[in-house]
Amino acid sequence: MAYVRQYWLLDLVRAVIGSLISIGFAWAIASFLPLYELAADAGETRRLPVAYGVAWLGIVMSLAYPAMLMLAALRARGPIGWMPLVAVPLLVGSWVAGFLVAIVVSG
Repeated sequence: MAYVRQYWLLDLVRAVIGSLISIGFAWAIASFLPLYELAADAGETRRLPVAYGVAWLGIVMSLAYPAMLMLAALRARGPIGWMPLVAVPLLVGSWVAGFLVAIVVSG
């Protein structure tokens, strides 16, 4: 049974608020990327762009995945509500993945 779009405006407001929270969280995660230099030995930062690349790719994909989920839900006439908040744990995972790569490539 398809979702009844009775409260479509409230659903849209929730999606916009969730998107703003996710984008703000992505900005905060991106501001913590310079901490990767702590994982590198003194002066051994020439291989850190690999870790930065992994982190930025993860950040971009973490924001794209909820957008694809929302589009699929809209096509199926389902609720989108707080769906953009799916990006928050993915963003944390992106930062951690980049940090692990920084540890490996600088060691």
